[in-house]
Amino acid sequence: KKGGLPLVGSCCSIMAKEGAAEQPTSSRQPPSSTAAADGGPLYGQAEKDYHHLFNFTNNKAGMDKVDREKANQTIYEMSKNSSYFKNEQRKDDNRKEDIDRMKAHLEAYRNSQPEMRLKAEQSVRGVLQRLEKERESKRGSWWCHVDMDMFYCAVEIRDDPSLKDKPVAVGGPGMICTANYVARRYGVRA
Repeated sequence: KKGGLPLVGSCCSIMAKEGAAEQPTSSRQPPSSTAAADGGPLYGQAEKDYHHLFNFTNNKAGMDKVDREKANQTIYEMSKNSSYFKNEQRKDDNRKEDIDRMKAHLEAYRNSQPEMRLKAEQSVRGVLQRLEKERESKRGSWWCHVDMDMFYCAVEIRDDPSLKDKPVAVGGPGMICTANYVARRYGVRA
């Protein structure tokens, strides 16, 4: 048991702590992708807001009363110095560069000669036709998605009935596989 949450494996969440300190959402401090040793921005560099990288959704059963802003802020605060977060920042910056490059190509396309646009559109149509043929050839394939929502928690609760009315999460370091409905009231989720 850690922070008020019975653990299965070694997984827990700060969100499940009863009485966890609330942080006002207006005091968000976005991190810098080039932060100094103390975690602040380097001299002369503007900070970037990376809150959009961690967007908590409460569309799972039992999570409708979770404070989404508090969950987002908690996830952000607990993740902002991790190697995962730094990698997500790098990928986000790369995506923004890709978007800017695509916008430049689109603008060049819009300003190009009509013959060039026609040639480009014919090329795109050819690619679309090839992809459509590939998709049609795979129509005989079957996919089965089994959503085992809360299954692993149910197994743990079956094995240890004392967990029935307690928040339970199953997972490992850095990842929650599933959480029961009691834990979801605290914002704990896979």
